Amino acid sequence: MGKQYRFYLSSANLKKIIDYSKQNGFIFLDSRNNLLETYSYNMNTRCVYLCKTELGNVIVFDKSRLINTDVSPVIQLTFTRVNTDMRFIEHGRIWISNALMDGEYKALNKYISSLTKKYKLNYKGCTYSCNMDEETYMLAKQGYGFS
Repeated sequence: MGKQYRFYLSSANLKKIIDYSKQNGFIFLDSRNNLLETYSYNMNTRCVYLCKTELGNVIVFDKSRLINTDVSPVIQLTFTRVNTDMRFIEHGRIWISNALMDGEYKALNKYISSLTKKYKLNYKGCTYSCNMDEETYMLAKQGYGFS
């Protein structure tokens, strides 16, 4: 189990999250626990894992070598994706394992929250409350769908 915060952010603000994470001592891993030594935001990457070595070891499943996010002290950072051809915005999120529920999550969540505002949007006949930055909000107002 864990906790998540969903958001819609432009690539400029996603880059700010990466920079913030680096400045605060996080290292970046892919889903198979491979260190991404010189990571910078890449639109083709769907998600990365953030961790700090002093918070404990990352645990992987034996056969698949995928990170066991239930017990590893990691933050999964999934990036917002904008598909201009389909006019659709796929939400991003941070997901935190129970092992990090307090300090690390709260600080990163607070930083990401500072980049967004809560907007109420109508989509397919329903009203949604979304954490968005100005750029993704304008896309939604222009008729882009969103998840």
